[in-house]
Amino acid sequence: MKETLFNEVEYTEEFATWAQHLIDQEPLIIPDIEMIRDTHPKEYKAYKRLDARSIVGVPFGQHPLGFMVA
Repeated sequence: MKETLFNEVEYTEEFATWAQHLIDQEPLIIPDIEMIRDTHPKEYKAYKRLDARSIVGVPFGQHPLGFMVA
């Protein structure tokens, strides 16, 4: 298995935005993570740890199972 920057268990509360977009079956687009620094500090901190600067996630599956992320 390839090494990853994700922790073995990521906390859902840190990714509440993702959960809501999955429920709504809408893509999640964050062109610059600095835009969410004050509004979603836990999510921002996780993106910084992952060395992400922008996020695109698209729900997949008939009843979304998860995200295809770039």
